Amino acid sequence: MSLFCFQIGLFVSLLCLVLLVEIHATFVCSVNEWNNWKRFVGYSTGPSFIKGSYNDRGEEIRGVGNVCNQDVASEGFTVVRHYEVPECGFVEVDDFISMSKTENEFELNIPRDVQNTIRRIPAITGINVTLPIALVLLDKQNFDTLSKARKAIRKGTVLLEKAGPNDCHSKRGKGDMRVGPKDKIYIQALHPKGAYGGMTYARPAIDIPILYEDDYIAVVNKPAGYPIFANRESGHRRLTIEAALPFVLSPPKGDHIVDALLYPQPAHRLDKPTSGLLLIAKTKEAIVNLSEQFSSRKVKKSYSAIINGSVKNLTNLFVTVNGSEAKKQGAFIEGIEEESSSWFLIENELDEKLAVTFWRVTNETQSLKATDNTLSCVDLKLKTGRKHQLRRHMAQVVGRHIVGDKTYDESIESAMNFRKSGLFLCSRKVLFEHPIYNTPNGTKLWNSCDREQILNNEDSRKCVFVKIQEDGIEKVIVQVSLEYPTKFTALLDREAVRFDKFRDSIS
Repeated sequence: MSLFCFQIGLFVSLLCLVLLVEIHATFVCSVNEWNNWKRFVGYSTGPSFIKGSYNDRGEEIRGVGNVCNQDVASEGFTVVRHYEVPECGFVEVDDFISMSKTENEFELNIPRDVQNTIRRIPAITGINVTLPIALVLLDKQNFDTLSKARKAIRKGTVLLEKAGPNDCHSKRGKGDMRVGPKDKIYIQALHPKGAYGGMTYARPAIDIPILYEDDYIAVVNKPAGYPIFANRESGHRRLTIEAALPFVLSPPKGDHIVDALLYPQPAHRLDKPTSGLLLIAKTKEAIVNLSEQFSSRKVKKSYSAIINGSVKNLTNLFVTVNGSEAKKQGAFIEGIEEESSSWFLIENELDEKLAVTFWRVTNETQSLKATDNTLSCVDLKLKTGRKHQLRRHMAQVVGRHIVGDKTYDESIESAMNFRKSGLFLCSRKVLFEHPIYNTPNGTKLWNSCDREQILNNEDSRKCVFVKIQEDGIEKVIVQVSLEYPTKFTALLDREAVRFDKFRDSIS
């Protein structure tokens, strides 16, 4: 009797074990089928990620996944997306094949080109699909057609890692590769050393010199001819300063920085044809603080330009103030020479808002092509910042447009002589309070380590200094200047030589 009971108990235990295995297998496949169904009807929570990769917004994902080969990406690249094929394969492919055979096919959420490919290639099943089909099924948002998937594969941005202990390494994807259950697919993107990661496009061909940079801000020299931001009308797309900055600047390195921007952001605008100093923010606090400084007119800027014509007979039409008075009114006047000099004041309305400009002539050069046979070099100081303020004031108030200004030169004969050379307007000087080091928390950082690091650096020391206010409180000030542009001096020298050579031909 006891032997019989033992046999019955053993049989029941084995039966329970078999049932548990079947339930587990059914549950796993059901979960995968549910996930596949969610992905196809649009409820996908997005692709999974590996340690050290970046999500679709470029944010680094830390401590996620357990990949046997962490160095998945090729040299100079970083993984930006990662997918894993479900353990049961692509159940929807098998469903589509079975429905087609029984002539009971109904509309599935599978792209038409994928359906046609499945019909054309009999060997395709749910556990054996081509790499382009796998990409479309796993991520319809980025690969909504087979053409896009094949294009990404041809560019070398797709890597495939086969499942299994002996295949734990990634290979560059090819269009005829087959993908099965638990295989991993990686999308890699260019990641220049020391620059921002997660870039999905090549570096724009724009040379942007860096004049000052720390973990929070940067000041760069914007070249003329490039817009700062893209817009639908111009169609510049990636050929912008904003798109090039992640390849030029370094991301913040301090562990204490928790509000770093995804990518560096310009803090203000310069017109496309204008060259010169541009302020860049790397953290949220920096961009907010700089925006407030611009709104409250704490940021001081100075421009240089060449205008077409002489102003000797026009100066009596303008109010004249000395440098000290201009400084009191908010102009960026520095040094004994500027304070002792005279400045012309323009104060009128542009677009129904007050616009104030201080300007003076620094030099005149004779030219055969210019109005009055004269090109005048001017310094321009802004108190306000209206759209095209300097260009409009020179052309519409002074009556002498800036050389190369296609918008406001009225296409007069002398203006057409210089149009091919571009606009001769440059932002040469800027002064502002450091957006971080003057805050309570930033002051601690400045006093603890950053002061010594910055002031002992030869390049940084030229741009940063400490100003003691009347109340004894220190202010960390950033001031950056540019030399007179070589483009300006080249034009003036060339016109002076031509004038001396052919002055006798002037009637």
